[in-house]
Amino acid sequence: MTRKPFKPFLKRFKSTAFEVSRKGVLLGGAAALLCASVYVAEFHVIPGVLSHPYFKLRTVKISCDSRTVAPQELALRAGLTRGTTIWQVDADASERALREPSWVKEAHVVKRFPSQVSLSVTRRHAVAATLDEHGAFFIDADGVVFSEEGAGGNYPDLPYLTGWQHASARGERAARLRTLMDLLAGASELGITVSQVDVDEHGAYTLFPESPRIAVAFGVAPDVEESLARMNTVLAALSDTLPSIREIDLSFAGRAVVKAAQGGLPALLTAKAGLDNGPEPDLSEIVEAAGASTPRERDRG
Repeated sequence: MTRKPFKPFLKRFKSTAFEVSRKGVLLGGAAALLCASVYVAEFHVIPGVLSHPYFKLRTVKISCDSRTVAPQELALRAGLTRGTTIWQVDADASERALREPSWVKEAHVVKRFPSQVSLSVTRRHAVAATLDEHGAFFIDADGVVFSEEGAGGNYPDLPYLTGWQHASARGERAARLRTLMDLLAGASELGITVSQVDVDEHGAYTLFPESPRIAVAFGVAPDVEESLARMNTVLAALSDTLPSIREIDLSFAGRAVVKAAQGGLPALLTAKAGLDNGPEPDLSEIVEAAGASTPRERDRG
């Protein structure tokens, strides 16, 4: 038997080992070069780019529908100071900072490379006001209570919604405020200018129009739409004698109790409110002495 020479195998082994060694050196060199590149980029190139004057903010456009806060103050709250670059602007963080005041409804921050940022701030618009021990606050159409920056504690010329904040449970406070707002909105749709809508500690609602100067009691948990329809029927039926009326009590289902201070008007008036295409209201008067004292508008505090 002829043995194969051992020398070719050794030759092949040396060649393979050399090839592996060469690749290892190349890979090690590439890794070292990559690490050096990352180091240079992180500590020299990137900081240089981030702070380069080319990317410093040159234009900051600010849009806000409130005149109580200066544009410079809004830019400061968004973190846009002198020397800030476009790379340093965190749009999400800036929007959160701008939305912190309760009067802000929406805030948007948009970056435009290389050196421009736009701020847009939309304020809440008050439809009513309310009071607590700290002063006057506003209420928007969504039922959000907010304070107006720069109001200075002034009492706004708006309808006041009172009493709701005295409920112990948060959910009950929200429900009472929503009913107050529904009564306000419904009366406004009927063309009635409202001075105040109040809810007492028992949950009974009373509305005070600007004119006529009367109190309209809705009772506890009223059916807002139906009760306002009855109120409108009574006001229309007694339009000639409204100056003598002091109170309309709608807390009785399907009825309206009309009170006058001097007893010169019927003390009880049954009024069934007709729907849009329904029958005419059925009005019948029951005359009796009205000894009720004149109701007055509740203390707004």
